[in-house]
This record gives sequence, C-alpha cells and structure tokens, in this order.
Amino acid sequence: MLAKIVDIREMPGWNPGTGEHGLTSVSEDKIYWDPDQKAMCRKHGAINCVSTNRRIWRCIHSFPS
Repeated sequence: MLAKIVDIREMPGWNPGTGEHGLTSVSEDKIYWDPDQKAMCRKHGAINCVSTNRRIWRCIHSFPS
C-alpha cells in the first residue's frame, strides 16, 4: 500500500498562524511520493524531514520559492 501525502494545510491540527510557505506543495505537484516510499521534490530530488513525528517534509533548496 502506497502512502498518501497531503498538503500541509490539510493536515490534522494545522495551525494557520505558522506561515504560508509550502501549504499547497503536494497539490501543486512540487512534492510527490516516489515508488520507493520517499518524499521527493520534483525540482531538487530528496527532501528533509522537519518534524519530530516524521510527518512534515521540506525541500531546503526551494524555500521560500
């Protein structure tokens, strides 16, 4: 079963006061889940986990594009 990734704004408990960068990266097709079960940036490749629960990932090269 493939993992389902969602935009940050669709995550349970998302706080709108945390900023707007990357809120729609998945629906804009900038971030995707590859067949080897890794979150990937379409432009730069691998991305970094930025949360202790391993649920938020970000491409450090794209910030704040």
